[in-house]
Amino acid sequence: MSQLWKRQSIADSPLSVIVLMEQFDVDALRQTLTDLQPVLQETGKTCEVLVPSPTSAETALEPALAVCSSARLVSSDDVSQGQGAALKVGIAAAKHPLVFVLPTGYAAKYLPAFLKEIDLVDLVCGTRESKASGWKRRQFFSVAYQLFGLWMQDPECPMRLYRREMFDRIPIQSTGSFAQIEILAKANFESKLMTDVAIEGPSHDLARNSKDFWKVLNSPNFGKPPEKVVEAPVKSIIETAAPEARA
Repeated sequence: MSQLWKRQSIADSPLSVIVLMEQFDVDALRQTLTDLQPVLQETGKTCEVLVPSPTSAETALEPALAVCSSARLVSSDDVSQGQGAALKVGIAAAKHPLVFVLPTGYAAKYLPAFLKEIDLVDLVCGTRESKASGWKRRQFFSVAYQLFGLWMQDPECPMRLYRREMFDRIPIQSTGSFAQIEILAKANFESKLMTDVAIEGPSHDLARNSKDFWKVLNSPNFGKPPEKVVEAPVKSIIETAAPEARA
């Protein structure tokens, strides 16, 4: 039974960083990438930095990439629909087994703390210290708990570290910020293991789109089922021979 909770060691694997922008602000992007560059160098990992961007914003954002050698834009008109759409574009472009989501306005310095936890779980969630006060009462009355059973201090924090493979069974349906709760709800249903890391970050949450909520609630998409569910032939637990064999 313990094998169900055992996870393959992955902390030393190559890393994809997805930088999400609340607004397509070149100065905020440049600052985030400037802070991220030395943190990535310190890890010694093979890394790529992906910046989902609307096609119309490419020219304005391109100069900010110069401060981070591994950064590149991932352009799609879908990105302008919201945080969930941008995250979906970034994950589709990610090549490495680990995916770190870093929104502008959040500090890259916490990456080592996230990597320290990932070997034992499937995803590591940031927990903003500004959300600590009164979180149990707030969470008890929340949609995340009442409808999806998520008993977490900060289920809407977008700063997270994922095992890339989990998204094979958790396609993102939400285009807006509800994607953060959607991912956790589906991960919980799929028996994925989660933990959190205390961070400092913006205390505000982006407004949710009610269409995303109803889409996930009424028609949850878990992707294609695995081709092979059972790895080895099933052995019967009944060893008693048939009557004719005992004669």
